[in-house]
Amino acid sequence: MQVNLGRERYLAAQRTLRQEVYRDDPLYRDSTTPLIEMVLDPKGCTVARAEVTPVVVTDARECPVATCVLIRAQGLPDTLQVAFFEALPGQEAAVELLVETARESARRGGATRIVAGMNGHVNNGLGFLAGPWDSPASFGSSYNPPYYIDYMRHHSSSEEPMIAYSYQISDLGFEREQRILDRALKSYTFRTSRLGDLRTEIGIYTDLNNRCFGEHPLYYDRSVDEDMELFRAFSRFLSDENFLIAEFRGEPVGFILWYPDFNELLPKGGSLGTAAFLKLKVLHRRIEKVRLAEIGVVPEHWGSGLILGLFSKGVGIARDRHSVVEAGWILTSNLRSKGLASRWADAPCRHYSVFEIDAGRS
Repeated sequence: MQVNLGRERYLAAQRTLRQEVYRDDPLYRDSTTPLIEMVLDPKGCTVARAEVTPVVVTDARECPVATCVLIRAQGLPDTLQVAFFEALPGQEAAVELLVETARESARRGGATRIVAGMNGHVNNGLGFLAGPWDSPASFGSSYNPPYYIDYMRHHSSSEEPMIAYSYQISDLGFEREQRILDRALKSYTFRTSRLGDLRTEIGIYTDLNNRCFGEHPLYYDRSVDEDMELFRAFSRFLSDENFLIAEFRGEPVGFILWYPDFNELLPKGGSLGTAAFLKLKVLHRRIEKVRLAEIGVVPEHWGSGLILGLFSKGVGIARDRHSVVEAGWILTSNLRSKGLASRWADAPCRHYSVFEIDAGRS
């Protein structure tokens, strides 16, 4: 086996490998390829603010058997990310070689830890799917075969579990929280975004993310250009109502980002494109599930009930058009978010994990 570096070699190998890994999986939808192309764009924001190294491990026949992208972002200089990992089953030796390549890169660059399952930034994706594997992943969430977890656990020094909850929208009620909700609705104003002025609204999104999640593990400040790059790939699928902003005395202090599960528009192995756009915007194809991607409040307004207000506003818009809402991942150690998210569900619907690999072991 040998290690190969380089963008073009990686892109070809990654396509081949994903076709083999997911060929017989009817639940697979491809929401990763646009992210990979964005991260590897030589003129893009990621390359400008990070050291990015695509890695391909090939077997004796020079066929790809494992791939990843090593990323060391300026905003997180102590961390080397093993991003966009893919591997065939039964390739323990190849994965070992890939991990050793990551360790060598970490030592050369001065990174003190290696994190597997982060795709450049937490907003791009975090974690491997750790179960269940009996339904398609919603758009923007992780999806991988079960044996990836075994690969990661074999090489990791620690594992950070994450969970996601799903709700029937018809079951969501706020009677028990009505007093708190009424106070929040009275204290704050809520507006939909104006995506026709995308850069201005993404500027608000970027600022709120940096203020809301600055202390979140693995988060680092984003730039407007980075978020513009991320949203550009699917902004035409969004409506103004998918990004709601809460204001206090005219200043944005919280937000909720939610959108229909665009994966319901895709065939097996498909990705967002013109066909999906026509189904959504021209044929008005009904989508059953929505994804609550992010909800955040700046620290100065924690405990105000604003989170509940934002959630109720999003649910109110989605209620007549969709039947299920699936929330994004939450670290199990985040008791504040976990407490609210578990209010209407008996148990998580999905489990994810992000792994730390010892950077110093030879």
